[in-house]
This record gives sequence, structure tokens and C-alpha cells, in this order.
Amino acid sequence: MSELSGHVQDYLRLRRALGFKLERAGHLLPQLVTYLEAAGAATVTSDLAIAWARLPQHAHPNHLAQRLAIARGFAATCRRSTRRRRSRQLACSPPAGTGRRRSCGRSATSVVCWRAPERCARLFGR
Repeated sequence: MSELSGHVQDYLRLRRALGFKLERAGHLLPQLVTYLEAAGAATVTSDLAIAWARLPQHAHPNHLAQRLAIARGFAATCRRSTRRRRSRQLACSPPAGTGRRRSCGRSATSVVCWRAPERCARLFGR
């Protein structure tokens, strides 16, 4: 499984645990990942997302807009998780030249569940 496929599975699992059905997104996001991997991309870019959304050439404009909205929501989630991961790595990295390890004091995941805390507790095993 590629990194993008893993992100799709995590995204769908989390959003569904929060109460969203995501029937169309569950069908279209794997197609987006296949398209991105065929293009050799490791991340979702605007150009590739727009090109993917326009793929059915004779589709209704509303259908194209829905495809782009799904890609945009997924890309935003990927961007936020990548930023969090990078900032966590920077915060936890040892001071330069010391060779020491430093704990950042944070858990591996930090999710605020204001909609359905009991669902999040089940999802994350808390």
C-alpha cells in the first residue's frame, strides 16, 4: 500500500467515525490516488487534482465540481497531517551537535473530538 493509499484509508476511517457517510468519496478517492501514482506524484497538487476532476470529459459541471471538492478536502487533510508530522519531528529532534535524544512530551496522535467523543474513544482506543 502506498503512502497516499494509507492517507485515504485513514481519512475515510476518521471521517466515518465522526459520522460522515462519504459514499461518493469512498469510491472516488482511490481513483484519485491511482491517478496521482500513475502521474508519479507523491502528494496532491492543484494541477493534478484539477486534471483528475476534469477526466470525464462530457460529465455535468456539478459532477466535476463534486470531484474537485472531494480532492480538495482530502488534500487539505493530507497537508495538515504532514505539517503536524513535520512540526512534531522538529520539536522532538535533539539540539544540533549534541547527539542526545529529547522527548517532546506529546502523544503520537492528538485529535480533538468535539462532535462524538465516544466514537473517537473507540476509534483511537482511549
